Amino acid sequence: MATWARALLVLATVTLSLRPAWGEDMLLSRKVSARGDDVTARVERAVAEMKRELASQGCDRIAVAYWSESVPLKHLRVEVRCRDEEKDESLAALQVQSAKFIAASRRRAAPRIDSAPARRPFPKGWTCDLTAPPHGRLVFLRRTDAQGAATLLGHPFSLDPTWPHRLVRAEVDLDAHVIRFYALRRREPTR
Repeated sequence: MATWARALLVLATVTLSLRPAWGEDMLLSRKVSARGDDVTARVERAVAEMKRELASQGCDRIAVAYWSESVPLKHLRVEVRCRDEEKDESLAALQVQSAKFIAASRRRAAPRIDSAPARRPFPKGWTCDLTAPPHGRLVFLRRTDAQGAATLLGHPFSLDPTWPHRLVRAEVDLDAHVIRFYALRRREPTR
């Protein structure tokens, strides 16, 4: 066998051994730390590296997925997969994956929901009368600006220049047609 034919055979063998078998997905997965300030840059760098690696193996179309395996978020799993043109994602596959996520979310929240206090039953004889004027009291939390003014329901209210950037409670009394502002204290928020 000629030298050039032997070299071509070796090159073809190496090329086929580097590429995945037909029908096998090309997939790269990495765990990225979600701690610190620059999580986005770390994820983007990891995705770019994995895309370059798949592109060097002959992949044209790439799908990227992110998920976390823990709450609170400590690590983010990043997966880059080579997509086949004839095997595109369908709506049914998306709905199946969405249903799995919702079921897992409900399982994770079940202990918190079960330990919540019981809700009061809705009044049986209640009817909605949209012609009656509203009554009762609305409570809003606002933070004042540098001049001690707060914006409530689209209107600015000048409160006190000695209250810059202070958290205030605004009570709108619909029966008395009055708006009252109360400065809140960090140590005694009810006073």
